[in-house]
Amino acid sequence: MTEVSEAAPAVDQAAPVTQVMRNVEVVRTHNRSCYVSKYNPRKSIDKLYVAWLAGSIRAQGILQRPVARQVEVDGEIRFELIFGQCRFLANSMAFGDDGLIDLDVCTMTDEEAMLAAQTENTVRKPMTTVEEAEGAALLLAKYQGDREFTAKELGWARAKLDTMLKLMACSERVRKQLTDAAEPLGKMPIGVAELLAGLPYAQQDKCMDSFVRRGSGFPAIEVLKAEIQQLSKSLNAAIFDKAECTQCPHNSAQQRAMFDTGLDDGFCLKSVCYDEKTEGELTKRCAELKDDYQVVRIVRPSDKYSVIKLAIDGPTGVGEEQAAACRTCANFGAAVSAVPDKLGKIARALCFDTACNQQKVQAHQASIALQPAAPAEPTNASADQAPASDSDVSESAGADEGGSKPSSNANSKAGDKPKAQSQTPTVTLTSGVLEYRDRLYRTVIAKEIASSSERGFAMLLGLAAARRISAVSSDTMADVLKQHAGDLPTGSVGKNFTCAMALASDKLALFVARMGATCSDSLSRDELVDMVKQLKPDWRLHFTLGEDFLKVLTKSEIQAVAMNVGLDKACGKEFKSLFAKKKDEIIKALTTVKEFDYVGALPSVLKPGAAKR
Repeated sequence: MTEVSEAAPAVDQAAPVTQVMRNVEVVRTHNRSCYVSKYNPRKSIDKLYVAWLAGSIRAQGILQRPVARQVEVDGEIRFELIFGQCRFLANSMAFGDDGLIDLDVCTMTDEEAMLAAQTENTVRKPMTTVEEAEGAALLLAKYQGDREFTAKELGWARAKLDTMLKLMACSERVRKQLTDAAEPLGKMPIGVAELLAGLPYAQQDKCMDSFVRRGSGFPAIEVLKAEIQQLSKSLNAAIFDKAECTQCPHNSAQQRAMFDTGLDDGFCLKSVCYDEKTEGELTKRCAELKDDYQVVRIVRPSDKYSVIKLAIDGPTGVGEEQAAACRTCANFGAAVSAVPDKLGKIARALCFDTACNQQKVQAHQASIALQPAAPAEPTNASADQAPASDSDVSESAGADEGGSKPSSNANSKAGDKPKAQSQTPTVTLTSGVLEYRDRLYRTVIAKEIASSSERGFAMLLGLAAARRISAVSSDTMADVLKQHAGDLPTGSVGKNFTCAMALASDKLALFVARMGATCSDSLSRDELVDMVKQLKPDWRLHFTLGEDFLKVLTKSEIQAVAMNVGLDKACGKEFKSLFAKKKDEIIKALTTVKEFDYVGALPSVLKPGAAKR
């Protein structure tokens, strides 16, 4: 898709870069339709800067459009980027090849394009330390948290990457001091920021006040390190069980009683123990969410760009139907915050695939744009309809906001197209579902082949033709032959042949069928799917919906499966309220519905045509 808007306003003719730009038009096109000009003099790309810029573009868009000229490549209209290469690469990182980008497209000769590219790339402002830290955090999210690989891509030592990521935990005041070098302290050494990053934001700002009062700038690293090591941690703010802390010698109350230190009560003086207990509590809270969500993670400051709130409406909404589908996606989940000011708080209804989320948002916004304008009506849009920030981690204990909230008045006017409210969400092939399906298919294939000597022969022929006859276990064949023919010296082909020929024809046919059946254990996942498609089994003979399968799923996935097989209708009005209960109670209720036939009730996700996400 390429859209051309009205011509851009006239530019300053005194500027050397714009002297060669003629007939400028603003064009919106896909990232895949663009490529970097060969005249661009910048041959090495700063990956860190591109990653940082991607975060900025995702938040507020491209502030200055790249400049390009239209060319024809193999009969296809493409756009050659004269300058704005980093903005284009960052936009592609943020939104993928199908993402849209606005360009200033103008007419240029080759000589003019070369001059413009060279002039625009002559001077570049270097990145600040904070911008480098934000870029590193974005790359870490792109590489799925692999710090070793991220450091290698950046050409950094692992220690440097770890140091830069610590800066993401700095308060705004500390980060500003790193960037602006504001008086009276001047520019903050990165070592000072690294040490402060381990403290809660309020404590960091108190340290900054202390530095100002001293009037001597920032302290030496070793001096500050010694001071911070003495800083206590508030037991009142602790999220773990503090029963053991009452009599601990590192409790400030015990310290004051023994040494008259003058410290207030309610503080921990052993930060290592405090941090270990905090980490244990974060892990515990994650475990408590495992039954409800497909993905549950501890979100740390460096994970800022790896997760986003799933919203129905507003500028980041995906629409009601898509939100219902997203709730059963393998990347839907919740997070427990390890950010200092939100420690231990839980955020629900999150998407851990930001690129996919952005695509769904763009698709929803495009569908809204195609709808006819509705007559203006007064609305009572409430604040809770706005999507929460990915850093807005709350203690929500109710339903998943991203998947169950009704659409806002603004999206349900009379002129809008009606929504398919009855669309049934589907379960995607998570690792747990795949493992269950593999076990089911192996059993089904073995039983189906063992039921027919013709199928047994066909299976062996199929394996032999695919050069897979080794999949037939020699030990299994020898054991079966011994069972029917007595003692058998397996080292001799001739004797094995004679013993096999001595079998009655019906036993020999049964033996061949069993040989073929044993091969299901050696089939790959794709081969299992293909075999089930070929066999077309009667699922009433092989599957009964029960707790063995439902236990593999999260609560939202159980709800989707129940709707898929018709359990929601069998349960009636009680179905919706059922999912406020614990997972075990839900399973018990869903597997004891009197008027439902569980035999052969195979969910779509277990059928061979189920799609991966």
